[in-house]
Amino acid sequence: MLGTENTDWQKEIFRTAIGHDHNVTVSGGLKNMPYRVSVGYTNQNGILDTSNFERYTGSFNLSPSFLIIT
Repeated sequence: MLGTENTDWQKEIFRTAIGHDHNVTVSGGLKNMPYRVSVGYTNQNGILDTSNFERYTGSFNLSPSFLIIT
């Protein structure tokens, strides 16, 4: 019934995996209060046609200096 038809099932469900990652960081200080702010984005397509990984990240750091010695 199928004749000469042939399906490459691996070609139908697999793909080349591609991913990218972006990060931005800003740091500085206000008087005696150094800070750092960071945000990131990751997107990865898996080798299966239906697989995907996506993540957003962020952080905020403060390092106050209460004791000032001059």
